[in-house]
Amino acid sequence: MSAKQQVVSILTLPTVVTIIVPSILLVLSNMSFLGLWFQNPLSIVLISIGILTSAIGFTLLAFTIRLFAIRGHGTLAPWAPPSELVVDGIYGHVRNPMITGVLLILLGESLLFES
Repeated sequence: MSAKQQVVSILTLPTVVTIIVPSILLVLSNMSFLGLWFQNPLSIVLISIGILTSAIGFTLLAFTIRLFAIRGHGTLAPWAPPSELVVDGIYGHVRNPMITGVLLILLGESLLFES
């Protein structure tokens, strides 16, 4: 597994799902970001929870990608999968922590943009 394979898999998979697609959806919905956060009195709470949830999801995703690289000797991409089964760390407690991380990022984004 090379560093290039790791970067390509990260840019191809989680970046598309957590950044590019949500950005396109927000642009297509014509949301006004500057006024959005101050229309609702609970906005500061939602923004805070959204940032925290996204940060937890990002951390979980980063740890799982690192485990795949170090313990599994592979990437998260199906075209360069780990050559060894990863059962250490969070994989000892959660069946699919990578998807859990992505879902937490998306949940945090939806709270952040009240969408």
